[in-house]
Amino acid sequence: MRLDVISNAIDIAKAIRSDAPKQARYAAAVAMTRTGKLATKALSDTMARVFDRPTPYTLRSPFSTSAIKDKLEVIVGIKDKVPSGAQLSPADVLVAEFIGGTRRQKRVEFWLQRAELISAGE
Repeated sequence: MRLDVISNAIDIAKAIRSDAPKQARYAAAVAMTRTGKLATKALSDTMARVFDRPTPYTLRSPFSTSAIKDKLEVIVGIKDKVPSGAQLSPADVLVAEFIGGTRRQKRVEFWLQRAELISAGE
């Protein structure tokens, strides 16, 4: 899953990269990294507030990368790597929450429907 935010940050980064001294590029990298960390925390806090009983696994899934002075770029996202013992990545689990749609059917729901103990959609 990918979420793109459009801004004039690229133009600013080009201006900083070409005209500014090393210290300004370093300061921009630190500011971008801190902003990414704040966005990650805000995303986790929002998920804790909005979701009904989210697991710690879900709340730890947002991440951000760090910017460096030679590469002024920060990525904020949801982990899409499947940890050992899990069947789905956090991104797979949360995809319906971010882009909408229906959630995946749970395995127990499949077996209960197959045994005709519940109907489709329950």
